[in-house]
Amino acid sequence: MSSATYAEGSQITLTATVVDNNYKFDGWYETIDNGTETKIENSAIASYAYTVPTNATSVMVEARFLENTSTIGTDTSFVGYYADLNNDGSITKDDDGIIFVDLARRANASSGLDQSYSYTQKTDNLRNYVSKTTTYNYKTVNYLKLDNTAVENTNLAHRFYVLGLKDITDGTNKTLYWYNAAEGNMSDFNKSGSITGFSGKGSPTSTAFGAGRINTSTMITKWTNGDYNGSGTQNNRDIWKWVKVKMDEVASSNASNKPEWFVPSIEEWAVVKGELIGSNSYSDFGLSSKYWSSSQYSAKWAWCAFFSWNINYDGIVDQGGTWAAMYVRLATTF
Repeated sequence: MSSATYAEGSQITLTATVVDNNYKFDGWYETIDNGTETKIENSAIASYAYTVPTNATSVMVEARFLENTSTIGTDTSFVGYYADLNNDGSITKDDDGIIFVDLARRANASSGLDQSYSYTQKTDNLRNYVSKTTTYNYKTVNYLKLDNTAVENTNLAHRFYVLGLKDITDGTNKTLYWYNAAEGNMSDFNKSGSITGFSGKGSPTSTAFGAGRINTSTMITKWTNGDYNGSGTQNNRDIWKWVKVKMDEVASSNASNKPEWFVPSIEEWAVVKGELIGSNSYSDFGLSSKYWSSSQYSAKWAWCAFFSWNINYDGIVDQGGTWAAMYVRLATTF
């Protein structure tokens, strides 16, 4: 803050500029002789003609800015925006994600990775979000965060599906097994079965869009109990151990919003391709070549998403042996 001496009654030009789109101009404020602060102008920002008062020993005039808290509407898709999942006002690879479905908007496509998908549009009782900008990976990016009413009201519906920004590992290996001992031991799998809310797309896990969270909870329980061990045992490199570790870390954090991470179902992976990636390269979004889903394929195998592997497995979904090592990326709703 600078100071200068001016004659009583003289007129000076004051200027102020918004340099951060996350804030908006509130007005000019005046304080005379260390008295009560008064708002003297609401609108002029780039150039304000100020008249120095008479009979004053000291005067302080300053521009004031407020955080931009206007909530977003439903007339625009926010797919591709980042999501400030822990609501701390920044985007980090460890804690946040990128939006791949906006449930307030209809799907742009009906298939991805050669797999069809659909989801139900929602426009009522949604959480409120604020659009902001920040720097991530040395670039200025758009992101959404929850406004205060959405943080406080847990009954509001989540509008977005969000993909995490980094793969899950065991600390040593970049790829993990689905469930190493499970191949041939998943005798309860029914390809035409149903789970709660998802009919005819498999049980005890489903291929359906929206089933990833239930699938993940089911498989963590089965892995913990050793239900598919057969004559083997749980492996330290199985994905369900490390997904549980991530979930426990979030639950014990002090964040005002705690995302419930899950391994995407195979239709959710198809949506990532169809709605987020589109004709772009998967690598533009920090993704690797092949990922596990949370969906079983048979008593022996599980579904996986191949963005790139070889000429026969580029841009498709397929099955893989539960002992195979692939990348794991988590998703959540927001």
